Amino acid sequence: MIPVQAVILVQAVTPVQAVINMQTIDLHFTQARPDQYDIALDLYYKAAYKLKMNDVNHWQFWLDPPQERVDAVKTSFGKGEYYFVYNEADIRVGMFRLIFRDPYFWGDMDEDGWYIHALVTDPKYSGQNIGKRTLQKIESMAMEEGVKLLRLDCNAANPFLINFYESMGFVKMGQKQIPVSLNNLYQKTLTKVITESALDI
Repeated sequence: MIPVQAVILVQAVTPVQAVINMQTIDLHFTQARPDQYDIALDLYYKAAYKLKMNDVNHWQFWLDPPQERVDAVKTSFGKGEYYFVYNEADIRVGMFRLIFRDPYFWGDMDEDGWYIHALVTDPKYSGQNIGKRTLQKIESMAMEEGVKLLRLDCNAANPFLINFYESMGFVKMGQKQIPVSLNNLYQKTLTKVITESALDI
């Protein structure tokens, strides 16, 4: 179960503001077991190989990951941070990692939020908007838990990811240099839209 990390008041906003398109989600998440880390390594490999075939220099270390990377995945699985994504036919189509503090990338933040990492779609299911639908469902779940902010990062040299996250309403807040890449830091403020019918106006 994804725990509650913050409680906020939902404010009424105008209908012109961004709203989650719920009709295309139709996905469900399952928290990964500690012994399923090898599935994540396989998904990382498939994603890295696809990027390589598209001449994108991103995540290439997952083609032959160093032991410290493998150990980090195992540790995260042991903490219950990884979730698998399943489609309407109950087929595993992707994964993501969700944490509630991220001092490595973001430092100590005053406002609580959910931090999304390792958003991966199995290449076999490309073209089905799995990444978009996964983010939409995470947003919906976060708002149900009263969470106001989503944060994530991506490689600053990957224009596809940059355009994707910005199209989903994430705003660039800064950058973080890490040993393998320069990463953009993105944040999205979540606000529920309250319609006139919901307010009985």
